[in-house]
Amino acid sequence: MITYAGADLLGARKDHTATRAAFENLGFVAVKNAATVSQAQDIFAEAAGFLDQVRKATRDDADLKYSAGIAMLGPKAHSFLQSKALSEALHALTGDEFVLTQNMSCITVYEAGDQLGAHLDQPAERCAVTCILYLACRSPAPHSPDSGLQLKIFGEDKGSTR
Repeated sequence: MITYAGADLLGARKDHTATRAAFENLGFVAVKNAATVSQAQDIFAEAAGFLDQVRKATRDDADLKYSAGIAMLGPKAHSFLQSKALSEALHALTGDEFVLTQNMSCITVYEAGDQLGAHLDQPAERCAVTCILYLACRSPAPHSPDSGLQLKIFGEDKGSTR
């Protein structure tokens, strides 16, 4: 069983097969409670401490439209991403072993008006899996049914949405 802080990261053992099938079909799964409240709070506090180091990254060309703030990960975020539980969960989903690509991992801050267009992480051989941990999501229209947060999964061909 894959556990993280006493909780099964991928759900009950009987659900692992369904979760893996969904991952294989979609290329994506959402794992609720992947971090404990305490861990998420610690990572959020650490990330908030790096906000003064955030550098604006922008790109607007035919290949990618992108605008966000980027900062390096701190030790708590590194610890989470390098944890045995996350490694075991990724192995259960993919059958493969992964290690954190140190200089490819970061804190990303999206403010109002920021965006990340359709893209494939590059270099692909160093970005086999992307783990996204949402620490804080705030909407200018908090009661709107559309938060503005959208994640579309693309295949090798950016035109093939899954």
